[in-house]
Amino acid sequence: MIVKPTSKLSLLAGVGLQWRETTADAVYQQGSAVLPGTAGRGGRWTGFYTQLRADWAVTANLAAALEAVHFQVGPSLRELGARNADYVGAELKFGW
Repeated sequence: MIVKPTSKLSLLAGVGLQWRETTADAVYQQGSAVLPGTAGRGGRWTGFYTQLRADWAVTANLAAALEAVHFQVGPSLRELGARNADYVGAELKFGW
C-alpha cells in the first residue's frame, strides 16, 4: 500500500509471503546462492517479510529514502538454524 501525504513524500507498507515452488528445489539467498541443506528437505513455506519505506523528493535533483524490513523465517528454515532478520537502510540520490 502506498500513501502520498504530499506531492514530495510517499509512504509504503507491504507484506511479502514467500515459499518455494517445490521442496525438491533448494531455498535461495540473495545473488541466487543456494542455502545448503534445503533441497529435498522441509516444507514449501520459507517465511514472510514486512516492509516500511518513506521516499522524499527533497529537491528536483535530490531524493532521500528510509526503509525498514523484518523477515520472519518459516519452520523449515528455523530447523536448519536460520533466524529472523532485520534490515534498516537510508539512501540519498543525486541526479542532474
